[in-house]
Amino acid sequence: MRRAIPRPVKRTLKSIAVGMGRLAVQEETDRLAALLNEPTAHVLRAVRDTQAMVEDLVELRSGGGEGRRQAAVEAPYALRALAALPAGSRVLQLGGPGEGLAVPLASLGYRVALVGGEPVAHPGISGWQPDFWQLDPEPADLGAVVALSSLDEVANAATAPSTARSVLERLRPWCAPGATLVLAVPAGGEPLGCLLEGWAVEDVTIAGRVGPSAWRTRPAGVETAPGAEAVALVTARVT
Repeated sequence: MRRAIPRPVKRTLKSIAVGMGRLAVQEETDRLAALLNEPTAHVLRAVRDTQAMVEDLVELRSGGGEGRRQAAVEAPYALRALAALPAGSRVLQLGGPGEGLAVPLASLGYRVALVGGEPVAHPGISGWQPDFWQLDPEPADLGAVVALSSLDEVANAATAPSTARSVLERLRPWCAPGATLVLAVPAGGEPLGCLLEGWAVEDVTIAGRVGPSAWRTRPAGVETAPGAEAVALVTARVT
C-alpha cells in the first residue's frame, strides 16, 4: 500500500506551480508528488532546489527574453521521468543555463556529470565539461541523460557541422542498456521519429504556454492553438 505523501513535500511541490503562476505546472507537480514518495528528506531537499532553480531561471530571463521560462514545466517533468531510476545511477545533464537540474538530481542521490553551464560545487556532482564534443565517458556507463531545450545549443557549439540528431547518436554508446533519455524540444520541430531513431519513445507530452511564465501540459496529438509557444517533453530509452 502506498504511504501518504508527507504534507511538507506536497506543499513544496505545489509551491513550484503556485510560485510560477497558478496554472504553471499544477498537473505535473501533483503527479510528481505521487511518485516521489521516499525518502522524504531527500525529496524535500531536491524539490526545494528545483523550486529555487526555476525561480532563478525565470528571474534571470524576465528582463531580457522569454527563452528559458519553459523551465517551469521542464524541471518537474524531468524529475517525474527519473523517479524510478535507482539512487547511485550516473546521470548526464546536457547543456542548459547555469546548473539546471544538476543540484536537485545530486540531492536525490544520483551521480551527476554536467556538460555546459557553470561548474557546481556539490558532492554528488562528479564532473563538469564545458564542451560536449570533448566528453569521453566510459561506454555503457550512463543510467540517464537529461537535455532540456539544449540539443540545438550543443550541436551549434561543435567546430564541425552538427545536428541535434548527431548529438543523440553520439550519446547512445555511453548509455547502459535501458538507460532513460529525457528531452525537451520545440513542439512542431524536427519529427521525433527522425530525431530519436535508435531510441524507444515511452512518453510524449506537449506543454503550451498559457501565461507569461505559466504552462499547461496535454497529451501529444491534441492540437495547439495557432501561434502558441509549445515544447515537446519526451521520455525514451536506449534500445
